[in-house]
Amino acid sequence: MRVHLEALAGAGVVAEAYPLAYEALDDGRVLMSGALRVRRPDHWLATVQRWWIYVVDEHLIRRAQACTTREEAIATPGAR
Repeated sequence: MRVHLEALAGAGVVAEAYPLAYEALDDGRVLMSGALRVRRPDHWLATVQRWWIYVVDEHLIRRAQACTTREEAIATPGAR
C-alpha cells in the first residue's frame, strides 16, 4: 500500500481518506465508512464515499480492502 501511495504522490496525485464512522462486526472485522478525496496536478478534484473493511488479528491489520458500497464491504471475506 505504501508503494502505491508513494507512486501516486510522485505523479502529483494527492489521495486523502477521511474516516466518518467505525463499526466492529460480530466476526471480529472492523468496518469503516468515510470519504476519499483525490486531487490531480491538473486541478481535477473528486470526493467519493467509501467503505473499508479490516481484518485485525493480534492487534495487527492482517487485511484491508476498500469498497464502493457498504454491502460489498460486509460481503468481503474475513480470511487472512
